[in-house]
Amino acid sequence: PVTVAPVTPTPAPAGPPRACPAPGPTEYEHVMTALEGRYKLYWTLRSVENLLHVSMIAHGTGWVGFGVATATGEMVGSEAIIGMPGSINSYKLKAKNVANIITDPSISLSAICSAEFTGEDGKTWTVVRATRSVTAGDNAISMTGTTPIVVAYGPETNLKFAKHTSDNRERMVVNFVAGTSNAAKPDARKIAHGVLMFISWGIILQFGAIF
Repeated sequence: PVTVAPVTPTPAPAGPPRACPAPGPTEYEHVMTALEGRYKLYWTLRSVENLLHVSMIAHGTGWVGFGVATATGEMVGSEAIIGMPGSINSYKLKAKNVANIITDPSISLSAICSAEFTGEDGKTWTVVRATRSVTAGDNAISMTGTTPIVVAYGPETNLKFAKHTSDNRERMVVNFVAGTSNAAKPDARKIAHGVLMFISWGIILQFGAIF
């Protein structure tokens, strides 16, 4: 059995508040839209530096997540960047229980920030920015083909985590080099459901004591 120490989310950098704007129209090389337009993932892949720069935005106030799944798209082993205003961290899903959704020291994040902003639709959105190494972690980010990912968001006020639906999570297949993306096959949605269900539980339990 794996013994896991209590998780403390990484706070935003200390000091004066950092500007954390919504991604500009030409700031990133690629963008994909998920969840019927309520979630967008922007990215630029720097192959020479082996760095992936990402910005995630989602409708509403709360946490936003993006995870690199295993080659088979299974929940166990997925690695995610999850943040909300005031806290951002990388996580590893070690097993199918909340205690094993733990911070992942093998994936260090830089250039992190998170904030709320008013979108062009006049509604509140949340943005999370981070940079990670392409080669860090156990799950490969393909430099030649596609990579299975999961995306999700949720309200930070949902501390009791009421019965959820598939409206705030989706499994995708992305080519980070070419900038193309597709929804996963319908028969794999149960996998995505399991991944994000446990991620959601982990975020609520870990952030709930802080915010």
